[in-house]
Amino acid sequence: MMKPRYDVGYGKPPLHTRFRKGQSGNPKGRGNGTKDFATIFMKAMSQPVTINENGKRKKISKLAAAVTQLANDAARGDKKSIQVAFALWQALEPTIETQRPQVIVVSGPLAGSDRTI
Repeated sequence: MMKPRYDVGYGKPPLHTRFRKGQSGNPKGRGNGTKDFATIFMKAMSQPVTINENGKRKKISKLAAAVTQLANDAARGDKKSIQVAFALWQALEPTIETQRPQVIVVSGPLAGSDRTI
């Protein structure tokens, strides 16, 4: 029996089965038809649904309908809905704060160039 010129064992496969330089382990990659969960979820939640609001029919996304229903249930006093609404509010608070318009209050006398419009 001839001894190989290199070690073969755990983490050291034979040379002829190793990946060549520049060759990917998955050359074809992920197929074009497969989508991840977030893509499928957002596609489903963005589909329109017809609702009745104040006696008028209105089309909104399923996501908007779900958020509206959550807010209505929380306002009605449903404890679970209140907990979920506050958890969402706390998670989204930094995003909400950045979207608020900033009001700048200046006190003191204005310079002459600041007085003209």
